[in-house]
Parts: sequence; C-alpha cells; structure tokens
Amino acid sequence: MIGATLVLIPFGLAQLPSHVPGWKETGSVLALAVLGTAVAQILLFRVLRSDGAARMSLVTYLLPATALVYGVTLLGESLTVEELIGMVLIFGGVALGSGGVRLLRREPAAATPAP
Repeated sequence: MIGATLVLIPFGLAQLPSHVPGWKETGSVLALAVLGTAVAQILLFRVLRSDGAARMSLVTYLLPATALVYGVTLLGESLTVEELIGMVLIFGGVALGSGGVRLLRREPAAATPAP
C-alpha cells in the first residue's frame, strides 16, 4: 500500500482539481470507504475465521443475484423469468455448497459373507 501510494502521488498531484469537492462528493467517498471497504473487510475476515476459505468463497456466487435485486429495486429494471430461474439455481448451488441443504443418500447394501 505504501509503495502504491508513492507511485500514484505524482499522478494525483498532476491532476489536482481546480476546486475542492463539495460535501456530497466527500460524504459519498467516505461512506464508500467506511461501509463498502472497511466494514466489508471486517465481515470478510470474521467469516474466514469462523467458516474457512472454501465456504467463504461461495459468497462470490451471490454477486449476480445482488446486482439483479439492486437493478430491479433501485433502477426500475424489469425482472424476467430467466433471471428468476438463474437466481434459484444460484441460491440452490450456494445452499448445496455450504452444507445448508444436503442431498439424500442411500445406505450402502450390507455385504453378505462369502460361503
């Protein structure tokens, strides 16, 4: 992080704006930094510690469903049957992968002793 900062400082100084951003822009950046990055990282490491890396990686499969919900609720996009089927498949896969749902398995047949 320090190395990246040192490399990017000259580029940032070369592109300084002519005026200071307003409170809306500054508040948006701070909210994104605190909620979208800091809190998310704390939750990520807590889940990593409690559930392990394999189970934590299942969260990435939820991103398309989350984006779909945001698009429908916030942007007024239409929701199609195909998208609903896709969400059901995603949620089903995550449920199977996390162990929340288990498939029924048949008991193996008892071995009969050889005569």
